[in-house]
Amino acid sequence: MRCQGAIRMNTCKASLRASLLAYLVLAAVARSEAARATPAKTSGKPNVVIIMADDLGWGDISAYHAKSLIKTPHVDRLTTQGLSFTDAHSSASVCTPSRYGLLTGRYCWRTVLKKQVLGGYSPLLIESDRPTMPGMFQNAGYKTAGIGKWHLGLDWQRKDPAAPAGGGRNVDFSKPVVRGANACGFDYSFITAACAKIDAPHVFIENGSCTVAPTRWYDVRGKGRDNSARTGFAAPDFPFRDVDRVFVEKSVAFIAANKDQPFFLYLPLSAPHAPFWPADFAEEKTHSKRGDLVWQVDWCVGQIDACLQEHGLAEIAEIFSRGVKIEVGDMLPSSEYADRLTRVPPAWERAFEVNASADPAIRASCVEFVLAGLYASEQVSRSQRHGRIVYEIP
Repeated sequence: MRCQGAIRMNTCKASLRASLLAYLVLAAVARSEAARATPAKTSGKPNVVIIMADDLGWGDISAYHAKSLIKTPHVDRLTTQGLSFTDAHSSASVCTPSRYGLLTGRYCWRTVLKKQVLGGYSPLLIESDRPTMPGMFQNAGYKTAGIGKWHLGLDWQRKDPAAPAGGGRNVDFSKPVVRGANACGFDYSFITAACAKIDAPHVFIENGSCTVAPTRWYDVRGKGRDNSARTGFAAPDFPFRDVDRVFVEKSVAFIAANKDQPFFLYLPLSAPHAPFWPADFAEEKTHSKRGDLVWQVDWCVGQIDACLQEHGLAEIAEIFSRGVKIEVGDMLPSSEYADRLTRVPPAWERAFEVNASADPAIRASCVEFVLAGLYASEQVSRSQRHGRIVYEIP
């Protein structure tokens, strides 16, 4: 399969209220101290952590907005110690297509989903024969994990196979999903089906099975204006405010368990997506509830970074030791209108050896991140033809 850069969208029909997603990539994650002490057993492969923040705008990061009332020191550190993409874009302005583009390197509108997003009971969108980024890392000998907001569909088992899910009424929650995150290249998964705090079923799903049966009917009526969670089945005591803390705890445990081998961690957070319910520890950290959620994203980044430091995984060479230089991007919008909808503030920690003559306003997109990451792990080859970067995927 061949992918070329500089393929542009001519229009973007997303709503002005649509999401902006940011990819915060902690790429300093490479060999452990133990591995470096025994060179004969070292694979030389970098560990990779991708943190996706949902609805994080360009101006939310204090490194990019000096007058911001929200301070994000942990994300800011990535921009000072690594590479900042100042003209970077997600492949879409809402949840599902952005995730599909990141994990597959493919436009979502090439699937059956031509607009909008999936629901909590929608079938898996990623095709069974579709190559994925985690799958390629898996094939390269990595331990892979997907922890967080999934929102790409799950093949739930239904009580009556011939009938629709019926908002969960026809779903057998006691049985594992037929196909889910584990079928897409993840050795371990701990996810919510869709928007973690909005979409039913409100339940954590570990390796395809509900951790607790969602037997409670959650009714949002009369719960206040800031409650945008939707009515539906929920696990007893589901921690709406603490979903990101749980995701981080699971991620920290995964890193600790796999610190002596190459690993790939995909961590799509819920914050700062609505509803504006920050965790208790994040409340009143800024001027607003949404600001508190942005602060919470930064806290999550700090927790992952601290875990990497604890296990001696952060002090290594650049992840892209071959000097990958991204100058062009796939899925880049050409109009100013589209630019407002898809522009995101990604930062890589110690990630690239960039040519000193390169334009600091580096254009990139989620597809370039996929391909460059796979190139670093020796899963794809790279060349330049007719002024374009070409990646060859075997």
